[in-house]
Amino acid sequence: MGDIKTQIAEMKKELGRFLTCDYLYVGFDTLVKSLESPENRTLTESENKELMSWITALAADCCYNTYSSANWVMYSARCFHCADVLIKYLVLEEQQSYLEKLLNDYFLKLIDRGVAAVIPDETLDKHILRNTKSMNSKTFYNILIEKSALECTRGRTWSVSEMSVACSYTMSVKRLILKYMEKYSDFSALKEWLPKLNTVRFAKVWYEFPYSGNYRYMRESARDRVEEYLDKMLDAHLELFSLWFSHNPQELIDTLSENDLIEIMEVTEDAEFEKILRYSVTLPWNEKIDGVLRHFLEDDEQWIVNLSRELLTVYDEKN
Repeated sequence: MGDIKTQIAEMKKELGRFLTCDYLYVGFDTLVKSLESPENRTLTESENKELMSWITALAADCCYNTYSSANWVMYSARCFHCADVLIKYLVLEEQQSYLEKLLNDYFLKLIDRGVAAVIPDETLDKHILRNTKSMNSKTFYNILIEKSALECTRGRTWSVSEMSVACSYTMSVKRLILKYMEKYSDFSALKEWLPKLNTVRFAKVWYEFPYSGNYRYMRESARDRVEEYLDKMLDAHLELFSLWFSHNPQELIDTLSENDLIEIMEVTEDAEFEKILRYSVTLPWNEKIDGVLRHFLEDDEQWIVNLSRELLTVYDEKN
């Protein structure tokens, strides 16, 4: 395996040559194994100095790039994670304390640049906990989720790597919302944060991809991967809306516009679609619900037409 200094020197050399996420993790895993081995439980002074230098370099590298590509985003997040994990192997507590503060400063920068959400969960949670001790939790989560939600649309180029990162952001935002609600029992987060995901825009992307020029000109393997990511992202969106509906259905209907409600229902699973439509006719008459029911009278699925006709009759008689 080689000594610690040699391994760090090799990582620096290889990363300088290739600068790839995959190599960063391969080298990092090897280094951690060495640090965990019995003979390296306590580093020598020179090894400790070299490790501190490497952690500082990784920390700086996490804010080096312009985040113009998926690879840069993931490289940045992984640099931060690796630096954070390696701190505990330093010999002196004052060195650990110094670097933890440095890493937290970089973490706040990564939030502002929209990268923080794709930092591995354990490291992300650690820094969220650190910062919510000194800042209002709702305010902190709001900044983090708002910046991260903007990155959920990275799939604009339709490359597999960009769609992969967009999917990672979407799953992370979903996780952050659920984590916040579980910890603080604050369901107002649904009304405040779900619109930031722009589900209506995403539903349109999901629906139109198979008919787009991008679809026709992509290799079959790439096309399958993109569709896989799109399906996973749509499921995440709809799971959150289903949760919102189960918690406060009237709030969901009142918050969304008629067109937005229709667009989301168009891509919703049949059982959930029927549940929303049936619930809507129990509310006092309003133009929005009437418009939704009449829209689905023109649907291309007969069962939806029949259901809409039935519910519209009940709705009109009731009001």
